Amino acid sequence: MADQPAAKSPIDQLVELFVYLPIGLAYDRNEVVDRLVTKGRSQVQLARLMAKMAANRPGGTEALVGDVIGQAATIVAKGITEFGVAVGLAPSDVTPPRTASTRAPAPSPTPTVAPVEPPAATPAPAPAPAPTALPIANYDQLNAREIIALIDDLTPEQRARIADHEAANRGRKTVLSKIERSTA
Repeated sequence: MADQPAAKSPIDQLVELFVYLPIGLAYDRNEVVDRLVTKGRSQVQLARLMAKMAANRPGGTEALVGDVIGQAATIVAKGITEFGVAVGLAPSDVTPPRTASTRAPAPSPTPTVAPVEPPAATPAPAPAPAPTALPIANYDQLNAREIIALIDDLTPEQRARIADHEAANRGRKTVLSKIERSTA
């Protein structure tokens, strides 16, 4: 058991955390920051890949979860990068990850629906409506709160298409008034 290091006292751990770590970080800042930025970017790419895979699977809930994970990963990565730049831990020339507002809207995916036969006692469900060319994927499956969160990222033409669709279908006043406020 002589090979195991002795347990450090809480005082030694605090000294390492608040004295030696900042000094070491200041000394190797560029190397450490570059490594952390690279790792962070790879984690965001992995999260986006996982989100795309989940979005391509059948089922509205899984697709929605995939979109949420992708957006959350982008927001977290952007926040970490901005924090690092603000406190001087990351170089200011680091380009932030692309957000939903900086990338072109993705085309609406064609939903893949596995055939499911209902039990004999229940009537067959109505067929799903054909997908429309709306700028928000799976628009008709989203609730008003989810749609309102995405309105600001749309162009005026896209907002007009959403407003026309919403007025012709569900007519939710919260969505329509958000579009009106964003356009003004």
